[in-house]
Amino acid sequence: MLAPGPTLYESLGVPCVVAQPGRLAGTFSGVATRGAAVIGFRHLNAGVRALADAFAHEECRYGLLYWDLIDRAGHDHGPGSPEFAAACKRSLDEVWEAVSELRGVTVLITADHGQVDVSPERVDYLDDLWPQLPALLTHSRPAGSSRDVFLHVRSEHVPTVIAELSARLDGRAEVRPAAELFDAIGPRLRDRLGDVAVLPSAGRQAWLRRAAASEQRFRGQHGGLHEAETSTYLAQLTR
Repeated sequence: MLAPGPTLYESLGVPCVVAQPGRLAGTFSGVATRGAAVIGFRHLNAGVRALADAFAHEECRYGLLYWDLIDRAGHDHGPGSPEFAAACKRSLDEVWEAVSELRGVTVLITADHGQVDVSPERVDYLDDLWPQLPALLTHSRPAGSSRDVFLHVRSEHVPTVIAELSARLDGRAEVRPAAELFDAIGPRLRDRLGDVAVLPSAGRQAWLRRAAASEQRFRGQHGGLHEAETSTYLAQLTR
């Protein structure tokens, strides 16, 4: 239902390989990588070399390598931290050392998103600010993330929730009808989207205390509309 297909790998019509950390193996990974041979690895350079071997033996014409520990360093320490910079440099150094084995292969590097610096000390828990809020919701857990909070609100209370949260947040977040964020949405998204969107200002997060999760410890986050979260890059690596 989430990915009815065909996947990219099924549509290319050539042998494909996906190399990813073995710890990410699971049901969703299996659906998203359908049509490709999947290689699990523990260390980044081992993943690059495994992919190079697949190309060398003509088992692969298109390959993807995914590495998650740069993102993890950003979440744990913040994208402005020395730890994040070190994780980026270490990962790029390992790719640089291993990429020589990918002879005759075009190597492109990108990221699926950026991050912004946040802090557990800058979280607005909406049910702390307004204890009556949970009684007006149809779902106890928001959709989205702490950078873009989507609340499922009883239809008759939507204007009240927007007005009350706007006043109590006092400029620390923008509160809008969720449908206003999109030019057009299909029926499946409309059913899941929620009714009220809370968009925290730069460096801040919002969530419900009763559904607390990553916002309690993350120093870097993504999912909002800030340029640093929504922008990425594409680079070609040559030696």
